[in-house]
Amino acid sequence: MMLSSAARQFRSIARTTTLTRCALAASSTPTHSLSIVTPSSSASSCFSSSQQQQSQPSTASLVKQLRELTGAPMMECKKALSAEEVQNDISKAQEWLRKHGSAKASSKVAGREALEGLVGIHISNKGGSKVATLAKVASETDFASRSESFSSFVQSVADAAASNSSSNDDEPVDIPTFMTTTKNVDGQLLSESLNDAILAIRENIQVDSISIMKPSHEHSIFAGYVHGRAPNSTCGTSAAVVEVSPISNSPDNETKTEQWEEAVKKLAMHVVAAKPTYLDPSTVPEE
Repeated sequence: MMLSSAARQFRSIARTTTLTRCALAASSTPTHSLSIVTPSSSASSCFSSSQQQQSQPSTASLVKQLRELTGAPMMECKKALSAEEVQNDISKAQEWLRKHGSAKASSKVAGREALEGLVGIHISNKGGSKVATLAKVASETDFASRSESFSSFVQSVADAAASNSSSNDDEPVDIPTFMTTTKNVDGQLLSESLNDAILAIRENIQVDSISIMKPSHEHSIFAGYVHGRAPNSTCGTSAAVVEVSPISNSPDNETKTEQWEEAVKKLAMHVVAAKPTYLDPSTVPEE
């Protein structure tokens, strides 16, 4: 059966045309009929719907993304995403977890012993903003305390204490008030940050103590040492901060700051190793 040259040329062109179906009808006569069938509107709408479905992330990918953001268990993430008020919105799912997941996790771990943990320090020797802080946060297990979520929280507490230190720092820090009124560098309340850490780690986490040190002298120098650091962290199992002040106001004081800091850091290392109970003879009880 022979096709005319015009039909052969059209068939070659039709093969390279997207979404167009061509039907060639030939007969025994030299005359050939040719018809072109284009996609119907229903087929076009079906293709458009398929494109939209492919552009939307799958439930599995949303769960994975939410777990990476919050550290919450997989089932909790699924519940959050499928909640009626969330409808697979990641931001709303995070808020849902804070309200429901954190409260549930906190109630489960409350009252359990927290005997492990880390200490974080923050030191600044800049001008009139000299300050040093130590924050001790407890966890139930050593495994949890070595996690990035935990160590990041500990450091955020120490940093926030330095940023929000008041002039009356000799008084003990009221931890419940501090946690509910102080924000971290991301603008989140520390109490909310604590709930996020509990949700991610699933252990009882407690802020045991916060110490804030202000310089006793204009030219004082702070330095510290952290022992037993957690992986990829500035926090460790024990730490010390030491302050030294010059005997006289020598012009060389400012130029020797780096040398002083190195010497004071070595002194802080000895403090961690020796674990002294008293600072000077006057603090030793008579008995």
